[in-house]
Amino acid sequence: MLYNRKVEVLAGDAGLTLPKHQKTTGEIEMKFIPYLKNIILTAIILTANGAIAVEYFPSEPGLQFVYSNFPLVIHATDTGGFMRVNCPECEIISYTTFIEGSSGNIFLQSFGSVSSAGPDPDETYFEPDLKYLDFPLEPSKTWSSTATQFDLWGGEEDTITLTGSVLGTEVVSVPAGEFEVLVVALEFEYEALYWLNHTEVLWLHSQLGPVKDLVSWTGIVSTENASWGTVKALYR
Repeated sequence: MLYNRKVEVLAGDAGLTLPKHQKTTGEIEMKFIPYLKNIILTAIILTANGAIAVEYFPSEPGLQFVYSNFPLVIHATDTGGFMRVNCPECEIISYTTFIEGSSGNIFLQSFGSVSSAGPDPDETYFEPDLKYLDFPLEPSKTWSSTATQFDLWGGEEDTITLTGSVLGTEVVSVPAGEFEVLVVALEFEYEALYWLNHTEVLWLHSQLGPVKDLVSWTGIVSTENASWGTVKALYR
């Protein structure tokens, strides 16, 4: 079931206008702004009534992370969700889109890649969205979500089940330092395309989200004492 939805991606100085699937709510346009080499987050302001709190999976636009193999930046989407964009200045950009549900859970909407050398994206999306993280995250908690996976260009459809489990807490050491994390396993199981079955293991820090292979970051607001406006990790 394909519709005419657009995504506009600006990679460096090159603008790429891409067709994209659309859900049944009508035509939606989704954009994410160009990545800027010299972004500096000069301040993140917390107010007494509305602190910007980040917990286990940061979604605030403009946050930047550098991992061992790639940089990553978070962009907002016009659908109310957010994108985690890998290597935003590379020739091939990969991205994953998420949205926060009304109960605070995080849902996986799509993943894909786009090249500055060609206009066509390679994207896979899910209907309905897959429950990616079920909050609150607590040791021994499990959840499951099933959806139909579609390819943007009408490739083979399949039923996919995502099963998540919180394995426990652990102190891990990565290039950015030592962190206490929740270890979360995400098992992706396909009904027909069984060779695509895989398990992802996330090390989730309460402020920074995934920290496996993390080297540095910019612009994180602490969830500790957020009610009185503590700001940590700026300009790191």
